[in-house]
Amino acid sequence: MSRTIPARRGGPAAAPLPQRKNSLSLRLKRIFRAWQLYVLLAPAVIYILVFKYWPMYGVQIAFKNYNPVDGFADSPWVGLTHFIRFVNSYQFGQVVGNTLWIAILGLLVAFPIPIILALLVNQLQSEKFKKFTQTVLYSPAFISTVVVVGIMFVLLSPRSGLVNNAIQLAGGEPVFFMGSAEWFVPSTSSRTCGKTPVFR
Repeated sequence: MSRTIPARRGGPAAAPLPQRKNSLSLRLKRIFRAWQLYVLLAPAVIYILVFKYWPMYGVQIAFKNYNPVDGFADSPWVGLTHFIRFVNSYQFGQVVGNTLWIAILGLLVAFPIPIILALLVNQLQSEKFKKFTQTVLYSPAFISTVVVVGIMFVLLSPRSGLVNNAIQLAGGEPVFFMGSAEWFVPSTSSRTCGKTPVFR
């Protein structure tokens, strides 16, 4: 309903006010008015939807007896069966312990070392040597994890690896780093540190 403003004493009656515009139409007008900003925002929104939210659709595989032929929708639902089997597994304690220990080592080692290296590199006087050092230290961030693991296999090989050759030259016995259970956590942690970038 339209409203009228009461007339002042001795003056003419005021004209009726127009009805309030729909809030949705006002919002649409604001969006169309700043459409360039929404176009700039669209790639980021699409990226988040495709790579962050859409993969969450696959989380249901943990609650199903997944069969690639049937797909996600037609695979039978089994609820918490897989979780119960995992908790009751004899390897549950070892798996959880290794995961926590690797995470703690990554936090204690991979977090402070890049900061210390960045401070040390920043103190270098030669600009050319500083840029060269930054490039060498930052390059692992652009290398695939598969390549890093391949390099580690070559360096830690018990027969031809550089590390084991140095151990043998020092009079020691070669160590099968990638196949020994006691070296699993250190080798995995070193892979995490090797992928940590060093900032200036």
